[in-house]
Amino acid sequence: MRIFLTFIYLVLFTTGLFAQTNPSLAGVWKLSEFKDGNGELINVHPVFYKFFDNTDSFTNLSLRDTGLTFAHKGKYSLDVHNNTYTETVVKLNQSNTQAVTAVNTLKISFSEDKTSFTIEGTIQSVNGPFALYEVWTKLD
Repeated sequence: MRIFLTFIYLVLFTTGLFAQTNPSLAGVWKLSEFKDGNGELINVHPVFYKFFDNTDSFTNLSLRDTGLTFAHKGKYSLDVHNNTYTETVVKLNQSNTQAVTAVNTLKISFSEDKTSFTIEGTIQSVNGPFALYEVWTKLD
């Protein structure tokens, strides 16, 4: 119950902080699908969240038994004309065993109603380049 209340508080508290400088991404998103190593689309339980603010910063969070914890954070940019999303990871949680501080530019596409987006491409990880395909759904 404490974890649930913490999450609700974060969603309600942060919703008012996001200005409309980038209405395409500003807000709270949850990871809803990804492709595994075989290219199979996998549905994800709601445990991974991405917060975008009005200063072009992002934070990736994961829900654990101990509550929400950040996985990594940094800066982002969105080029809607070229359908690219660039994420610069600048800080990692020690428990994040996959991410590295790096600049990753990915292809991005939005659903027609703008309530979800898909990012895909190659990112850097501790094990070298990693093929990424993720679908994120807006919560607020």
